[in-house]
Amino acid sequence: MGHQTGRGPRVVVVSYALTDDQVVFRIPEDNEIRGYACGRRITLNVSWASEGVRTEVVVAGVGFLPEHEAELSASVDLVDEWPSGISTHLLCLDLAVIEGTQSARCDVVGADGG
Repeated sequence: MGHQTGRGPRVVVVSYALTDDQVVFRIPEDNEIRGYACGRRITLNVSWASEGVRTEVVVAGVGFLPEHEAELSASVDLVDEWPSGISTHLLCLDLAVIEGTQSARCDVVGADGG
């Protein structure tokens, strides 16, 4: 996820889940994203390759803290585990702008020809 701070742009690896109209992130309570992303434009860049095709999706919008965090947390599948004692919160991103591309992936052939 990309966000702008007082020290310039930052990029952070995050876990996320999707609802019908937003992306949901779980972040540690003391993470700087919480202070910078709420009310500001953030982007999520997801890329993956499967069966010879590379797909990249970029979602951009304004970050916000959900009003009913417990209900939202129970309704999304955030496949992440945090050590005990680490307090986390959810951060959301409305699906305001979604862009994507797909391209054929070139497999690398080794020096031995295969």
